[in-house]
Amino acid sequence: MTNRNPAGHNEEWNRRLFTGNIRRVTAGKGGEALLIIGDTKTALYDAGMACFAEGMLENLERALDGRRLDYVLISHIHYDHIGALPYVLQRYPDVCVAAHGHARNRIVVPEKYAQIRQLSEEAARTFLGPDATIAPYDDSIWRVDRVLRDGEELDLGGVTVRTIETPGHTRDSLSFYIPEWDLLIASETVGVWEKENDCVVVNFLTGYRESLESIAKSRAIGASHILSSHSLELLPEEIPVYWKKGVEFMKRLRLDIERELAIPDITDDERIAHLSEIYWVGQTRAEQPYGAYVANAKAELFEIRKLLEEANG
Repeated sequence: MTNRNPAGHNEEWNRRLFTGNIRRVTAGKGGEALLIIGDTKTALYDAGMACFAEGMLENLERALDGRRLDYVLISHIHYDHIGALPYVLQRYPDVCVAAHGHARNRIVVPEKYAQIRQLSEEAARTFLGPDATIAPYDDSIWRVDRVLRDGEELDLGGVTVRTIETPGHTRDSLSFYIPEWDLLIASETVGVWEKENDCVVVNFLTGYRESLESIAKSRAIGASHILSSHSLELLPEEIPVYWKKGVEFMKRLRLDIERELAIPDITDDERIAHLSEIYWVGQTRAEQPYGAYVANAKAELFEIRKLLEEANG
């Protein structure tokens, strides 16, 4: 079973897509998959979940309209953003996969690709039914061909894609800025706009301070157009609010975690269950299986514990 939402349309979340030469090829829940089209080259930004790969590939082929796929740009190596990458590589074996250096090193580690497979299978059962599974692929297919560094640019022909390192959600998180369109494609570190909950979700899995720095760095670009991870384009009047709400969310989550850590004689699983009643809601719950939420929450507990230990000397 495949979610076959047509490219550029998702009634459930009413997501808006920037009107530049970008095509939304996402086919289901999870991270967005976007095709950036230049005069001479093309680049696929992320690939989405494995369980929606068939529909995404159909959308991608339609959007390419006979053109070559030159690059896959990886924002970070979480299952909901690159779970479908193996199927892209099966279909387009000559494509250049470009990502952060940490992604290149981690993506070939058996523990990492086993985790991606496990969470991808859980997502298939969650979104497509208890008997659903993902299509087969060989684990040896995982690869990164080109390491992208901060400020490095890819020329697609009239469209420049500039790499912006934005660690915090993960160590390998990358945003991308297209100066010709004054467009920032923001990584998940910078924040996911959840309009129904009136918040911008920022999950600081590998660094609280780094996330704050990445938000400040991204804001300083001054882009007049922003595509937010998982939620697509912000309206111009939403952009100043977006930056503010992301920082507010981080501070609120940190305080809630500190309160949980101050409760004696309970386990981290109990703490995470308490936090889930506040934070595993709305769009997050609709797009994230509980197992993935737990993995993220454990990382955030670890990060805040570390900050508290540093503060206490």
